[in-house]
Amino acid sequence: MATRVTMPKLGLTMTEGRIVEWRKQVGETVTKGDILYVIETEKVTFEVEAPESGILGWIVATEDEVVPVGGVVAYIIQPGEELTELAENQPEGTNMASIQEDLWEKLAQNNEPHYQENKNVI
Repeated sequence: MATRVTMPKLGLTMTEGRIVEWRKQVGETVTKGDILYVIETEKVTFEVEAPESGILGWIVATEDEVVPVGGVVAYIIQPGEELTELAENQPEGTNMASIQEDLWEKLAQNNEPHYQENKNVI
């Protein structure tokens, strides 16, 4: 099952954070503890670590986007998972098939073995 990567709460008064930079890109393999992205709040700039190992499957929140605490910013998926499984939980108009195709392209560019074995399953 895909792992949600959410905006962390860094202090009692924090209500939102701004994505400053993504250190990993869609299709890249990540290891638990890798720095995924950098956020900025009213008081601090903070590097956020990957909560799980897997493949960065979808970046939901782009750089400079402000996200509420607990809001989903990305998904980490495991080999054999498809992003289309997340479709039912997304806002209307989200084109999961297009997002899945984008991931397949990036996996192919990175020569990821999961892509090479079967284009339909990563």
